Amino acid sequence: MEVKEMDIAAKSGFLFDYLEGHPSIGDCFDYSQTDNERFKKRVRDLKARSFPRDALVEHLYQTHNELPYNHAVKQNIEKLLDPQTVAVVGGQQAGLLTGPLYTVYKAMTIILLAKEQERALDVPVVPIFWVAGEDHDLEEVRFVYTNNGSAWKKSGLDIVDNMQSLSKTNLPVDKVSRWLDDVFKTLPETDYTEDLTAQIKGYLENSHSFVDFFSILMNWLFKDEGLILLDSDHPALRKVETDYFMAMVDQVEELQNAQAEGEKRFSEKGYGDPISTDKENAHLFYTVKNERKRLDYKDGSFYVRGTDIQLSKSELVDLITKHPEHFSNNVVTRPIMQEMLLPVLTFVAGPGELRYWATLKPAFTLFNLKMPPLTPRMQMTIVPRHVQRWVEECGYSYESLLTGKAMDMKSEWLEAIEDYPIEEVVTKAEQSIRDAHKDIQLLANEMDDTLHKLSQKNEVMILDQLDFIKRKLELHLEQKHSKALSKFDEADSWLYPLKRPQERVIHPILLLNLAGYDAIGRIMKQKLSLNPTHKLVFL
Repeated sequence: MEVKEMDIAAKSGFLFDYLEGHPSIGDCFDYSQTDNERFKKRVRDLKARSFPRDALVEHLYQTHNELPYNHAVKQNIEKLLDPQTVAVVGGQQAGLLTGPLYTVYKAMTIILLAKEQERALDVPVVPIFWVAGEDHDLEEVRFVYTNNGSAWKKSGLDIVDNMQSLSKTNLPVDKVSRWLDDVFKTLPETDYTEDLTAQIKGYLENSHSFVDFFSILMNWLFKDEGLILLDSDHPALRKVETDYFMAMVDQVEELQNAQAEGEKRFSEKGYGDPISTDKENAHLFYTVKNERKRLDYKDGSFYVRGTDIQLSKSELVDLITKHPEHFSNNVVTRPIMQEMLLPVLTFVAGPGELRYWATLKPAFTLFNLKMPPLTPRMQMTIVPRHVQRWVEECGYSYESLLTGKAMDMKSEWLEAIEDYPIEEVVTKAEQSIRDAHKDIQLLANEMDDTLHKLSQKNEVMILDQLDFIKRKLELHLEQKHSKALSKFDEADSWLYPLKRPQERVIHPILLLNLAGYDAIGRIMKQKLSLNPTHKLVFL
């Protein structure tokens, strides 16, 4: 295994400006990405604050007792009792088979950065993965992409969306087991396939919800790394968060105004609208009859969207006191809740997360909080051996393949190997037909309007036939060189599937099936720089 870096990032736009520390976005953050002292400053700022460490540690001990690999993680949990301990935090929804590879890359970044900063800062630093168990968007997590030999497609679990949070959505084990069989049938048969299938099915048997299954798999994948998994929707955690929910309710008007200001400020800088929230959005959810419903606030009252429930502030505070487990955060208040609950040294974010966090500073300031430094997660592409061999034997550019140019390269190769001027000849014939047909259309127009329309349709039919023969000529050449051309398709399917970065399509079990159970650990043992430069991982 080998890792190489390649800079394929865009040289403009928000992410580029963030990494370069552009002055135009300085007022969106409390710490600059280009400030080499930002983590030291953050530690000093965190020392002035207190956190519910005892309650948090007790909760984490209980939840990790249920996971199969808990020795290393319990050591990290215990560190949180030390008031000097800080955390590298990042998170994701609880996708089936962990979701796309970027989920694993986020966890890897969290772990490696925690180790790096523990050495650099000389304070305990623990890795925490915030499992978004409160999320109720089942459509985002109920599928993975599989390849049937020619193209990637969604393979989804057939399950009814009942609008419950993922931590409360029951996982139909028998149905998921059959779904897993179908997914594994699409994997190339390797020395690892049979055992991998049995291992994952064993973890499924001990899972009751999407969050259970996700957490067990993540605990297995990072069993030696001490990755703390925090289910944001766990009822016991909600009790710890009670006062924080009440603070958000108490200042709901100010929160609405602060978020509107943050979104306006970001949009005026020309970066678009990563969050577009309604003015009445209270930035909290309330569970009614097991369904997660958005809370709105207008004219001094809270409204549960989709119901006729109306509540005053005091009534809502009373509900929070009695049943904090019925409340959850949205995309705006989740980062604030993290900041109140955890000593966040830095938050590890994907490109999309960085953009919406940039709207949140006024909301953080409202609660007398500083937004933590944001660290972009690592971005990688796995290169299987057969793809690497073809690319390097032919002398092709990985940069071109990673930026979606494989089909252009394919066309260029075919034009170079076959000297048949199909495009030139057909274009010349098309122009001749158009020129000759003008006289017919002029004559038809003089005779009758209906004939004129018919002549126009006739031209279209003739040109369609010309296009038909053009495609037949091109298909003949493609079939003649099908074996060579299929290599372009295969490389594109692996390195830029569905015209998207690989990490957004391929799931990590496919990587383990190719390279073994320890593939992720072996990648992490490479000399990985925690910079935003793209990593190519050669298997």
